[in-house]
Amino acid sequence: MPSGVHGYIPPCIVEGCARPNKARGFCNLHYHRFAATGDPLATRKTPNGGFLALLKQAARAATDECIVASTFSGRPVAKLNGKSMNASRAVWILANGDPGRLHVLHTCHNDRCISIKHLYTGDHDRNMRDMSEAGRWGTRALPVGADHGRAVLIEANVLDIRRRAADGESAAALAREFKVHRRTVEKVIKGETWKHLD
Repeated sequence: MPSGVHGYIPPCIVEGCARPNKARGFCNLHYHRFAATGDPLATRKTPNGGFLALLKQAARAATDECIVASTFSGRPVAKLNGKSMNASRAVWILANGDPGRLHVLHTCHNDRCISIKHLYTGDHDRNMRDMSEAGRWGTRALPVGADHGRAVLIEANVLDIRRRAADGESAAALAREFKVHRRTVEKVIKGETWKHLD
């Protein structure tokens, strides 16, 4: 039946699979494999018992050394109490209970480390400050200024706004001219944003 006909569900995008598409073009089986491993065709599961033992060991760490989940190329993911989460969060839950809305952060800045000795909780702002202080955004440099995805001004605008505000122009007038919210201009003037130009 052609696509677009009412009630028609296209098949899974994996070649040879006729099961109906459920998410991201995959059937249920291939989607769950993709979500767990990044490969919809993966058939070997990570032995959860061994990894769970490593998580429990990390939750009781006595050493100050990193405990690294070496089977992962990036930030390790674990399944705990039926939920997928970052392995560092799973370790925190095993050691201290659920942190709720707080993030579980690293003091060592090693994405694969799961040692409880290197973990602490903080809010989103603390997480962003940590990344900035470490000079990283994942494995890339933290974007600043016009390179930041949410930037609405460029460096020349910021310097102009600061100079003119110092000469007495109001934030409201500058905001109208640069077509941004007054609070955006106030943050620029106070140095709350574009700190690298201070």
